[in-house]
Amino acid sequence: MEHHSNLIPWQEFAKKNNFKLKFIPITKNYELDYKKAKKIIRDKTAILAVTHISNVFGTINNIKFLVSLAKEKKAIAIIDAAQSIQHLKIDVKKIGCDFLLSPVIKCLVLLELAFFMEKKSF
Repeated sequence: MEHHSNLIPWQEFAKKNNFKLKFIPITKNYELDYKKAKKIIRDKTAILAVTHISNVFGTINNIKFLVSLAKEKKAIAIIDAAQSIQHLKIDVKKIGCDFLLSPVIKCLVLLELAFFMEKKSF
């Protein structure tokens, strides 16, 4: 479900730093399997990086729930908002994520820039 821009960098990072990537499976309805997510996001989880809306399936992921699972395990939560920033009101305080990312071209700005929201506690 992840876009390559949120997948390939993590694969490279994991390879260079001897980290293990785990993926939340999707259901027959092209949604993340939240029951399995509870088992995958564990005490050893350092980072949760997930797309808000899939550019392939159009699925809107329950990022508030996923972020809460990550926070229970003291993991950093990173949200790829490239497909959602222009369509949804996003309340980062309500979501509770540590980072929210999107290229500005998704907001109809024709520059090769991105915006990066960081929680103040970092």
